[in-house]
Amino acid sequence: MKIMKNKVKIKWFSEKQRLLQGVKKGLQFAFVSQKNEQCMPLAYCKDYLQDAIQAHLLNKKKKKYGFVYDPEVHPKICIEKCKLLVAHAQMLDVLESNRRPTRDKKDSRSMRIKSRKEVSK
Repeated sequence: MKIMKNKVKIKWFSEKQRLLQGVKKGLQFAFVSQKNEQCMPLAYCKDYLQDAIQAHLLNKKKKKYGFVYDPEVHPKICIEKCKLLVAHAQMLDVLESNRRPTRDKKDSRSMRIKSRKEVSK
């Protein structure tokens, strides 16, 4: 795996949302703000990206299939540069195992959420 030379620290999105998604594997996507804050949860379904853009442009809260984006509450999406997080579940597991050597083998997802909260502090 290549390591990027110009690393960017991202403030992880800490709000829990239960997204209803038809796709449940592959790449996940999320927008990032100008201040490098994750604006929305990572989602397999790219329709949530469109919903976030619509909410941002209309400056209205968008709530659909468990997804919520409120421009007044959540970080503003960086439209000018289109900052986008792209991740794969296996890649997230590798990043998490490198970040935190101790790991709960029963539930890697709960470990991932804990470490994101710790990083954002």
